[in-house]
Amino acid sequence: MLGNYFKKNFKILILIILILGTLIPLLGIYLSTNCELNNAEKCLIKTEKIMPDFYWHSNIIKYVSTYKTIPLEVESAKDGGPAGDIITGIGKGVFHGSAYYYLAAIIYNLSNNFLALHTFSIIIMLLTNILFLFFLKEISRKWDKRYSFIVFSMILFVFLPTQLFTSLMIHPSVIYPPLLILSLLLYVRALNKPTLKNFIFLGIIMGVLTLTELKGFVLPLTLSFYALGYLIKKRYKKFQLLLLSLIITAIIGSYTFIRNYLQFGSPLGFWKTSQGHIYTHEFPKLLSYFTAFWAGIYGGNESIKPILSIFVLALTLITIYSIIKNKFGIYKKIDILISMSIITIILAFFMTCNIEYLLTSFTCVGEIVHGRYLLIFNPTIAIFSSLVFIKFRNLLSLLFILIISILFSIDFLWALI
Repeated sequence: MLGNYFKKNFKILILIILILGTLIPLLGIYLSTNCELNNAEKCLIKTEKIMPDFYWHSNIIKYVSTYKTIPLEVESAKDGGPAGDIITGIGKGVFHGSAYYYLAAIIYNLSNNFLALHTFSIIIMLLTNILFLFFLKEISRKWDKRYSFIVFSMILFVFLPTQLFTSLMIHPSVIYPPLLILSLLLYVRALNKPTLKNFIFLGIIMGVLTLTELKGFVLPLTLSFYALGYLIKKRYKKFQLLLLSLIITAIIGSYTFIRNYLQFGSPLGFWKTSQGHIYTHEFPKLLSYFTAFWAGIYGGNESIKPILSIFVLALTLITIYSIIKNKFGIYKKIDILISMSIITIILAFFMTCNIEYLLTSFTCVGEIVHGRYLLIFNPTIAIFSSLVFIKFRNLLSLLFILIISILFSIDFLWALI
């Protein structure tokens, strides 16, 4: 019954989801710009403490807007002056891809405020949500209960905590989600129609993805294993086409990793920066990945945490059940999401527990893993959990999804008050 309603009102429902997904972060900006200081920009900066490495990224943007080039390092703990070039405290190396900083510098030059940069992030996240809609349509062409699946997946994806948080960040991670979803969309299309043109286009977009964000290399790394699998199975045409995509990706996307190796002695950069954030952890610290992902923005409403935790645990278990039930998505051609998620977890482990220290002293030394490192989980959770939800009574599934989405939104907005 509800499935027919979704089918009949599909366009208007999707439009409502996209509008609400845009209004929530816009409301977040409004709440952040209203305080006792009676100045929107000052109020916004007062709230920036909940944003990841705000001064590090804002100083890079101001430096690029002034000097038109990427600095070697900038002040990371406080304002670096009008040009972002003053270092009086902790200097931190600039090892992220440069594309975001150049885009942000253009916007900052035109507006001369950070409010415009937050608005830019919201627009980019709207684009991400639209691309995810196209991805859902592509993978579900012949699925049962297709419209229910797309509506459920869209609601969950749009309102997941890290998705909402990323929509307000001043951070290179902002342009990672749309490029990732676009790359996944092109990959699925290339599988369905394996032409030279489709695989060349895939390679170009993956190259841009890798060039803009360090974690962008996870997708081509994953597809490298797939290419090896095609070779072993003697599926030479797919192997050759995918290899071509990976070569194009390497040509376009290798610049940031080469630059980091030359400047910092490591392709990833942060291991060799003079003031790298390297910490010693207890092994149970690895369990914090779960809370890092689900917590989203720093802060939130403590009073709803208990009920939200129950819903989060239920959604997690539903997703895990669906992954197993659906054979890791192999037969639905969405196993790439699971493969990327597994590789991301493995890389996150070695980021927190550097292999050199782990083998020599059996100590866990490395970077703290943040929720934004795990953004690949967003489409994975939305899609695989929805495959279960469409099997239940649609009204109960919809009720669960609406409640958890409302709780995520309240928790997100509360942190910005």
